[in-house]
Amino acid sequence: MSLAYTTIAAAIATTSVVGHAWAQEAPAQQEEIPLFSLSDFGFTESINFYNYGNIPNTTEFVQNVHWSVAKDITLDLSLPFYTNGNTGLGMASVGLSAPVIQKPFSFVNTVTVGFDLKLPTSTNDFGGDDVNPVVSLETNGSTPVEKFNWEAGFSYEWNGDGSFAPVLGGLVYDDIMHVSGALSRELCSDMRIKANFNHWDGFDFGHVTTLGPSIAWTPCSNAEINFSVDFPISDSDNSDLDSIFGVGVSLKF
Repeated sequence: MSLAYTTIAAAIATTSVVGHAWAQEAPAQQEEIPLFSLSDFGFTESINFYNYGNIPNTTEFVQNVHWSVAKDITLDLSLPFYTNGNTGLGMASVGLSAPVIQKPFSFVNTVTVGFDLKLPTSTNDFGGDDVNPVVSLETNGSTPVEKFNWEAGFSYEWNGDGSFAPVLGGLVYDDIMHVSGALSRELCSDMRIKANFNHWDGFDFGHVTTLGPSIAWTPCSNAEINFSVDFPISDSDNSDLDSIFGVGVSLKF
């Protein structure tokens, strides 16, 4: 009996050691984000009202869908509609973006680059007949003051045969540069306010610089509602922009 017990105990011990060693040597499976995963799918509807002094006002409706096609790579599809007495489709946009730098400094969180193509899908002169490439750079971070954060952005559109830019008064045939910045503060867990700066430069077609506040409300974990208003502080185009009112709804799945 003693020999039998000894043999059984040795077998159990050997199995435990081999199992432990296999568990340590087995490669850990990396989490993969499947293509077209609805777990990272989002939809945004934005409506902007452009009020001018010299030309008919324009209302812009933009539908945007985005999802992660790979780790840290986001695909965006946008489709704008416009009405200003005429109604038509704008230039659809498809693009990719990805963070390239994480926490380079204590006050910088992320630096993200993007590349988009604006496609000639427009009707009624709400865009051009060529493909316009757009590059962008966005970054954000924190400040020494608790609950205050900052963000900044830059984009440049190479204009082939026209691009509809309501903030510049309509159809623009020169390149378009956009520089933005914002300082935000969390009011509570589900609400934050921002002070926004924007500058659009259409070069020979003039420029517009605006300042204005916005507020974002998160009624639930997968939804956000935004309200904004911007007023021009410098305007050299012919539209005589008076104000921009915006509202947006974002959903995440």
